Amino acid sequence: MGFVLAPPWGLVPIGFAVLIAVALGRRWAWVEEDRETASRLKTTKGGDIHVGFANDLKDEALLGYASLFILVPLALHQIQGWTNAFVVVDEWSSDNAFVDWLRFFGAELAKAVPFVDWWEIYNVDIETPFDAAASENPLAKHLTFAARAMVDLVIMAALFQAIALWQRARTQSRYYDSGQFDSFDPFTEKIFFENGMIKDVRSGKRRPKKKFEERVNAHVVRRRKLGFSPTPYDARRLSELMNSPVADVREGANWMIAKYKVLAGTPAEQLRQLVDQFNSDKFRLALERDDEKGQFYIRDRKAELERVLLELERRPGAFRREQVKDLIKILIIVRDLPEFTPAEVTAVRLFRSQLSRVSRLALYNLVLEDEHRVSATGKDLQTEIATEFGADSELYAGLAPMRVDVFAAIEFHGLQERDDKEKQSIARFLRWMSATSSGEFCVRGDRAKLSRDRAATAARRVELSRRWPLKNKIS
Repeated sequence: MGFVLAPPWGLVPIGFAVLIAVALGRRWAWVEEDRETASRLKTTKGGDIHVGFANDLKDEALLGYASLFILVPLALHQIQGWTNAFVVVDEWSSDNAFVDWLRFFGAELAKAVPFVDWWEIYNVDIETPFDAAASENPLAKHLTFAARAMVDLVIMAALFQAIALWQRARTQSRYYDSGQFDSFDPFTEKIFFENGMIKDVRSGKRRPKKKFEERVNAHVVRRRKLGFSPTPYDARRLSELMNSPVADVREGANWMIAKYKVLAGTPAEQLRQLVDQFNSDKFRLALERDDEKGQFYIRDRKAELERVLLELERRPGAFRREQVKDLIKILIIVRDLPEFTPAEVTAVRLFRSQLSRVSRLALYNLVLEDEHRVSATGKDLQTEIATEFGADSELYAGLAPMRVDVFAAIEFHGLQERDDKEKQSIARFLRWMSATSSGEFCVRGDRAKLSRDRAATAARRVELSRRWPLKNKIS
């Protein structure tokens, strides 16, 4: 249309095409700005990423800039037909006006190559069908200057940016192999997994290529030597990539999580992964070993557990029925290990915040010994706890300070409970727990007086809330 429409109407579709090319270039610039930002952040979620990474517009933007080699000669053809600004050199003109303008524009681009004026050095005489210098109309000179400037300001800038992106991707790859980096920018990341995973013909599932697996293993080894966490990829990024719509990326992330025992996903998913780690032979062997390596492994699991529990505590609604059972499984394993006491305290706070029958049974499970579970509330708690937790029913926190926190949590459940029968059951349980047991005395006196007093106070408050529920609600 820009060629066949009568001047100057052909400038309308040409201008629209130039607008599309410029828009692609701007959009690419915004995507690359987000890409640069993402390479410095731990997650691509949040307000710092504006455009996103749905598409890498590098190819489209470069194609748009390349289209200027066609659009500008067409625009010059239209302007010449409208204004006759250029002087026509008949001896160099051909029968095809578009070809003549391509020759003119190409000659001006050759003269505009940055940094070197090669055509003056070699005294090259470039003959073109049009002459701007001989024209009396200054518009011809302005258009020629704009054509030359476009090379420096647009085309060369885009080319240099593309080269810089290629170099940055190579740098990231080199630093990943050396163990310094543990993640890529989103576009390089996609290429990394797509090149590393392959679809198995027999099973139909994706698996890592041998070279990819060797590369990831070498990365983990180098990070361990550097004193970094020996992870195959950044854990936060893996949490996002494990649900990626791209099959190679998703399966590659899940393979890394499974092979290298990386805690990834939501806090609830990480707690589920921790259950498997604490139930593993590696953890049991670490408990049996009395050396520094075993202690390091236990401390690492302790730190991970505390971090995940704090994440669950920070996110209201993230700790649910399934997580109660998962946490009980872990507490059963670590209940006799004093270094896990902070995690147990956090667990009690989580049971307190999750107002449900299963959380309450978990709290009962912490303070009841087997022989007391039938008589605690007048009904068979042993059966309820066993039905709910199965093999993880024998959890008893012998530390008196721990029981104080448990009774405070049970009191909170009692005050929030709306069913009067449940309130009565909770109050009866707390009153029974406040009674003195014959086995709680030693040479130094009553070991459990502090916890029994807390249970008695909790029982009174729950009973009081049954008599004056509105007053308790206001307080």
